[in-house]
Amino acid sequence: MEYSVLRTWLKNLSRTVIVTIGVLVALFFYYSLHKILSFSGVVIGSFVVLITPALVHFKIVADSSCDRTINVLIVIYAAVFAVTLGTLIIIRWETD
Repeated sequence: MEYSVLRTWLKNLSRTVIVTIGVLVALFFYYSLHKILSFSGVVIGSFVVLITPALVHFKIVADSSCDRTINVLIVIYAAVFAVTLGTLIIIRWETD
């Protein structure tokens, strides 16, 4: 869409809708918001911080078998980390 006043209004409207949905979700899950944030932090954080760089290094840079092995071990560790802690958060969901 070319630059116009309508485009500016539509962009602002879409931003307003997204922020409104975020606020409504936060209000709806007010008492369990820390649990949702901790669960998403574990799952998404382990993927972004550990798995993605290891996979990129594995695909682009890793030449030796030692580098490839370390990358695979990092991915396995991060997957186990995310599944284990995510499961613990879900198990303890009602106790906190």
